[in-house]
Amino acid sequence: MTIAADVSLSWIATSDSARIANGWRVLEEMLGGIYIGPEVRYFGSDGYPHDRLGMHITSMDTKDNEWSAAAGWPRDSAGRSSPYVRLSILTMI
Repeated sequence: MTIAADVSLSWIATSDSARIANGWRVLEEMLGGIYIGPEVRYFGSDGYPHDRLGMHITSMDTKDNEWSAAAGWPRDSAGRSSPYVRLSILTMI
């Protein structure tokens, strides 16, 4: 099991964000093990909060890269919502 969290605060543009995710290690035989689980993310700036609830896949390794992806549903302060997708790539140099 893994738990990941990060927080970012800015006083210049009065914006902030936070993310917490947990996951369980699966597919060790096929993919060498990846973490899958829920994530909650918050973005905020002056008068505009934005929440996301979704699922993530973390630690997909391919040679010198580590991949992470997430998908889910956000909601903003204006009541708008639609699906989201996130893809992250960490490259080892």
